[in-house]
Amino acid sequence: MNNTCESFDSIVYTFYCELAFIMYSPNATSRDKYDAMISNSLFRMIPGVGYIMLGLLVIGCFLNWFIHRSKHFKHKSWASLAVFMIYICFAVAISTSIMIFTKLDDMRIQWAYSIGPMTMLQGTLVLYFSGLPFLLSLLWWIAVMGLYYGLTLPVLISSQSIISVSNFAPLIATQIYIGLTVLVTWYGGLCVTASYFNAITNRKRFLQRILMLQQQNEIIEEKGKAEQMQRSFLESILPPALVQELKDLSEQRGQENIGNVESLKRSRQRLRSLSNTHRGASLLYADLVGFTAFSAQVDPFKVMTFLNELFQVFDSLCDKWKVYKIETVGDCYVASVGIVTGELVSTRGGSAMWDSEEESEEESQALLSKENSLKSAAALNA
Repeated sequence: MNNTCESFDSIVYTFYCELAFIMYSPNATSRDKYDAMISNSLFRMIPGVGYIMLGLLVIGCFLNWFIHRSKHFKHKSWASLAVFMIYICFAVAISTSIMIFTKLDDMRIQWAYSIGPMTMLQGTLVLYFSGLPFLLSLLWWIAVMGLYYGLTLPVLISSQSIISVSNFAPLIATQIYIGLTVLVTWYGGLCVTASYFNAITNRKRFLQRILMLQQQNEIIEEKGKAEQMQRSFLESILPPALVQELKDLSEQRGQENIGNVESLKRSRQRLRSLSNTHRGASLLYADLVGFTAFSAQVDPFKVMTFLNELFQVFDSLCDKWKVYKIETVGDCYVASVGIVTGELVSTRGGSAMWDSEEESEEESQALLSKENSLKSAAALNA
């Protein structure tokens, strides 16, 4: 094997030749194949390094879960800081393991083509999978590049002293290192630039979401105000029970499919059910005789006070006898009976509004007081 592999001019080809002989040799054990593969791989993932990286992964997941679940951390940005520290620990573990195994490599060439690509791989993971903001991404690249130069330059300088005719592997390592260092530096700059534009895009999306939520809240608030105003307007001209039925019907129609024929038929039936049949209904138009001449002679404040007190008595009578007050137009009091409840109010049944023998003494005194006030005011202005 040695004679065949030594016939290659390049030392790199010699390494791959020896690896192929070991991997496909029938006399090689599983341990020999594993050592040969791990010694010539991009990164020597031995069990110890694997356990360290697995432990860091578990710790990072636990910290992220704990920060988001715990009430002690009010600012969830601590989770980003925890992720940043975990990725820094990953970089330290990977770079340190690469440079430690360099001392076991007699040719000292593996570190040159290992640490650069592994750094670029970690930078890619930080950019696409960490979710770190721009400042933390920039700090990560600064720390990693400092670690990169801090670990590689001493090895590069010390390996120059062992260059000889029989061992020129350090020279090859230096060439590989220079090329990969330029590539890593450019790649780091691209990752930082991409992280910056990504942060700007995320910030714009966040502001757009905030504006959309604010606009939605304003629309909901204005819709609520419009519905309340509409309801108040309807209640001023329609009985409250009828307004509530209209509202319930509108909500039911909104939940059903409007294009369905059956739903249209049901809607028509509900609209017809809103109309009620009354056995008897009466309308009251109570107008004050001589009010125009009276209001022209009496102080307006006294006139308004008089009307307010008089209509309060009318309102109390309406509440007592279930009479629906429609409106007041000047000195005219408009009311209806038998429309809201559908009950037949008759003087024969003893349910008359004005001639009832069960009219309370307070209401009689109130009406008598209004009548005396009216006569006194008319006498004073006669």
